[in-house]
Amino acid sequence: YEADICMVCHASDVDSYIIRMLQPFEKDKLLKEMMEQLLYDYCQLIISEGFILYNKEEIHEFIKIYIKRFYNAVLPNGAISYLVNEVYSYLNLRIYRQAIADWLIEAGYRNLKLWGNGWEKNPKYKPYAMGVAQNGEVLSKILQSTKIVLGNNYFISGAMRAWESMLSGAFYMGNYIPQEADLADIREILKEGENFIMFYNKKDLLDKVDYYLSHENERKQIAEKGRQVVLKTRTFDVLMKKLLVFLSRSL
Repeated sequence: YEADICMVCHASDVDSYIIRMLQPFEKDKLLKEMMEQLLYDYCQLIISEGFILYNKEEIHEFIKIYIKRFYNAVLPNGAISYLVNEVYSYLNLRIYRQAIADWLIEAGYRNLKLWGNGWEKNPKYKPYAMGVAQNGEVLSKILQSTKIVLGNNYFISGAMRAWESMLSGAFYMGNYIPQEADLADIREILKEGENFIMFYNKKDLLDKVDYYLSHENERKQIAEKGRQVVLKTRTFDVLMKKLLVFLSRSL
């Protein structure tokens, strides 16, 4: 299970997803062409620097401006709504996972492990693919044995993987999400830089990975501080006690 860096998430084949996504527009070749180019250009922005649109309003505005600028056209409202929902709910997460893996591989990190379904199907990721991480003891061993566990959820910083990582004693580094777009903000419980680390873009991720891999004592101190806070606030025992108090007061 030992690794310098790991991600625990299922892989996402972005190319095949975009093909399936555009199938409803097969009969309108021009419309499909515009939408396809827009999606691939947006994906490239994420891959190149980590640029991402965090809410539906921003995605809607981006689509309108892009189509106007490059095609001098206006998409039908139905097509725009469809794109907005697909990008926000599915494409963002898919491309962001692949982007993080790409950045690390291109930067030369070889002791990288990608746990989850699908990574082995792409030749680029196959050398790092480990298969499914079985929940429970196996997952805990994976997290304990990894120097840096990376989060990759673009709309929930306080995802289950974050708590599992820290409860297992792992050093957790999650991606930045603006607080107004964060559906479960980890910063309401933990202090960034003290209990966990957050990266803001491609360069920031690579700089911080390099730093914390070479500063073991600091990495372990942050991991332990995070674990102690999470033990007091996010175990199922603690959460059930809070729930029972909440229910007794509410009913």
